[in-house]
Amino acid sequence: MRFILVALSILHATSAFVVPSQQHFLGPSTAVSVRPVAQESTTQLHLFGTLKKIFRKKTQEPVPTGLIDTKKFDKVTEIFPGAKTNSELITYLRAKLVKRGYELDSKTLCATSLCCDEASRPLETQLSNVFDTNFNMGGLAGFPWGGVTSFGAMTAHIPDGGSCVIVHGPHVGVDSAGNVGTVERRGRVNGGACCGSAVAASGYVSPVHAGEQKKATMPQDPVDAQQYFVGSLLMPYAERLEKAEDAMVELPYALYDAQKEMMGKIIKAGSPSDASNSTTSELTTVLGGIQINTPPGRLDFFCH
Repeated sequence: MRFILVALSILHATSAFVVPSQQHFLGPSTAVSVRPVAQESTTQLHLFGTLKKIFRKKTQEPVPTGLIDTKKFDKVTEIFPGAKTNSELITYLRAKLVKRGYELDSKTLCATSLCCDEASRPLETQLSNVFDTNFNMGGLAGFPWGGVTSFGAMTAHIPDGGSCVIVHGPHVGVDSAGNVGTVERRGRVNGGACCGSAVAASGYVSPVHAGEQKKATMPQDPVDAQQYFVGSLLMPYAERLEKAEDAMVELPYALYDAQKEMMGKIIKAGSPSDASNSTTSELTTVLGGIQINTPPGRLDFFCH
């Protein structure tokens, strides 16, 4: 499979996307499959109903299930100039792909590398409406932890004669007061860190950079290995974060640059050296950027 990669660069991006000479980029969001649900017993349903009532009593204003996010959040574009709502991003992406000859609904596979946080799922859902489903390469903070193996598997799943679009990036929350790095969540009175993995990583690299703490050693146990590598990959950007006017605003840009480099290495390493037997076309587009999550009822954004 040969790659013509189209990469959409984002504001503040400083690192170059390393790709083979045949690749062309668009670059700097995934699909939720409908799965059969096991039938619940009457006891299970009763227990769920009871817990639901208790949960509603313990929260002051839980957000109703199924709430449709329809209100634009102007604070986002003040903080992240040029950010598009998810719907605007989908319209933009569709137009770019159709212009390049993509058959979106039947011959294009969408691969994503977004954070495992549930706040990242709405964009996946919107992408699934266009591409039917998605291949997930991502994990904590949106890094493509599936690596070369997942990329190779993904390319083997592209429809015959078809193409691929890869959507990737970290995410960041903006709460109702305009604070960055936190957001209100569905059904909870108090918000929390967003992205929690990214905030934790920034809390690690700062004292290490200042010489107040030793670098963590590579874990032998895989139970929290992803977080170790999030911190390690953010470490080269510690000084940049220290000098930033607002470290929480700069944090997702730094993470994006780290992910962009990692994704480039994965694509280069995972691209077949001999495409003579490939049944796919040469079209692969990479769209990278920053997901911006907002309070319930507000539209999410994507900055690219």
